[in-house]
Amino acid sequence: MEYDEMQNFIERRGIFFPSAEIHKPLAGFWDFGPYGANIRRKIIELWRKEIVRRTDGMEIEGCV
Repeated sequence: MEYDEMQNFIERRGIFFPSAEIHKPLAGFWDFGPYGANIRRKIIELWRKEIVRRTDGMEIEGCV
């Protein structure tokens, strides 16, 4: 699957979208749709389970 086809599929399925027009799509900002937000949440939960809890690590949240 080509890049453009993949991006079209992702936008049609509501995984993520280019952010508001003010940022211009080429600026690299993306908004998560319903499916994308769910996928992101599951990845973070898996990371917490496998890396932080299993290794008795500590989680921090820095500025973005």
